Amino acid sequence: MNKKLGIVAGIILIGAAGYYACGRLGQEETKTPQQLVEQALQAENPEQREMAAAQLAQFPTKGRKATVQLRTVLKKSDSPVVRATAIQGLASEGDYESMNEIIAALNDPNPLVRGRAGAAVEDMLGLRFDMRHDDPTEKRRVKIQLVKDAWEDMRGSRMLEDWRSRREKLRK
Repeated sequence: MNKKLGIVAGIILIGAAGYYACGRLGQEETKTPQQLVEQALQAENPEQREMAAAQLAQFPTKGRKATVQLRTVLKKSDSPVVRATAIQGLASEGDYESMNEIIAALNDPNPLVRGRAGAAVEDMLGLRFDMRHDDPTEKRRVKIQLVKDAWEDMRGSRMLEDWRSRREKLRK
């Protein structure tokens, strides 16, 4: 009887270990924001850099945010897709500390980055500037100045605080 019980217990233990091992296969170790920054900036192929940037943009878990790391990626990456993803992540977080960097990206040489920056600015400020990524340089310059003026007027204002509050409620 004890021998049969031991065999059954062994089979259950082996089965549980196998189940756990199979469940862990294919699961990657969770990376820290700093590891994701390094991968977004230095991975050998573009797909790995883009994937790391996307993971970083979606990082806010358990109350932790990766906005500082996203700003680093935005400033240092040579990949338009990675920069655009960083902008999207910053806007999604409502990181107004990054507004100057996002506004600067409205002049990025890449239209994808300019488009994401335009959408981010409009979303974060709650204003429409009719920004188009393919606007001629002079038209873009005029609109960027409008954005800068609006940001200067709104920064630290009660109007911005009200908008931030409404924006957060809408996202919940």
